[in-house]
Amino acid sequence: MPPTRRGRSKQASADPQSPELPPSLSPKTEKAKGFALIAASKVGKRYVGAYDGDFFYPKLHVPAELVMPVDQRPPPLTLRDLEAVRNLGQGGESMVLMARTTRNEHPLDRPGTLYAMKVVRKKMRRKIEHPKYHQLAIESERISLGVLPWNAFITGIVQIFEDRVNLYTMLEMAPGGNLLQLLSRKGKLSTHTAAFYYANVVLAIEAVHAADYVHCDIKPANFLLGEDGYLILTDFGLSARAHDDRKSWENGTPAYMPPEMVHFDGPPLSGPSNRPAAEVCEERKAIDWYCSGCLLFEMLANKLAFGGDNPLEVLRRKQQKVLNWPDGMRVGTHLKGLVESLLEPDPRRRPALDDVLSHPWLKGIDWERLRNKQYLPPFLPDKWKLSDTLYQGGPLPKQSQVPGLQVGKQHPLKVRTEWIN
Repeated sequence: MPPTRRGRSKQASADPQSPELPPSLSPKTEKAKGFALIAASKVGKRYVGAYDGDFFYPKLHVPAELVMPVDQRPPPLTLRDLEAVRNLGQGGESMVLMARTTRNEHPLDRPGTLYAMKVVRKKMRRKIEHPKYHQLAIESERISLGVLPWNAFITGIVQIFEDRVNLYTMLEMAPGGNLLQLLSRKGKLSTHTAAFYYANVVLAIEAVHAADYVHCDIKPANFLLGEDGYLILTDFGLSARAHDDRKSWENGTPAYMPPEMVHFDGPPLSGPSNRPAAEVCEERKAIDWYCSGCLLFEMLANKLAFGGDNPLEVLRRKQQKVLNWPDGMRVGTHLKGLVESLLEPDPRRRPALDDVLSHPWLKGIDWERLRNKQYLPPFLPDKWKLSDTLYQGGPLPKQSQVPGLQVGKQHPLKVRTEWIN
């Protein structure tokens, strides 16, 4: 006669090779060891085996209870687990704070980890956006960063939060400041250094356009220097899909905007068009290449590409391609040709990605090596701590301005950098 279920259980328990769970342990103790005991009736099934990571217990002394492993992961971070410790900078409708984690309740918690926290006031976005597209506008940066695949030349999004006043986007922290600050300290860059940084810009634009997005705000202030000395593109607040007819394509930074973004020459970029969709998308992507030309000029000359006493004068210079080259500045033929082609007023005549990658001025760049970051950058942030960052964006906001985020003490600023010749 075959043994009953109870009989088989007794035989298995008597097996000297089978480790046994001490019968005196309470459920609380077993949970601490990696077990959670749940009544078997909740599942309608009895399990008599368990695994705690070290041993497999084939039979339990309490077969009426279900044994499940406990989730060892920490709970997700919330705003209350973060503290603002520095103001990194402010824009027209947002501010960027340095935030550090404070939670230390779980073995995997890492208090003191630093992130960049972009804070956008909901009220501000409601003022500047059409009500029909308001929700799309306030989510644009989150959507863009969430859709874009990870890339070494684009800032990574970590988490998103909100409270009754603000939207919060937590991003990777880049400790080296931004390219605009670097230019303000170093002045004009050599052609070799400018080529390295512009090649970084090209790869960032390549990644954005490959996902069918347009950044629309390429400028030195939006390129951060990572810990490895390479550039990282940030601030996707104005970005959109290249085929998005709902977006207002006239928003950007005036000094870097191409002429077509203000509707003076050529067909408008916004709204539906009778032209082929591919043609419209390419013209919208040409916005980023124009902005990159302004950035390249600024790295070489340490001044804006187009100067003027008023916006109309600046626009006239852009339409006529009157560049603001410094007196006596010597520029090579290939370099000057690249800058002037990027700053072409007609978007249909600007170079595309393949034209830039194969341009004679950049022929010394091994693009695959650059993508793998195998070049030594000309500038490296030194070993840094909380007080060693290059950022200085003013005082911290009041607690009432960021009700969901704890505001800590402002930390002193120390600049420690290293320039590699």
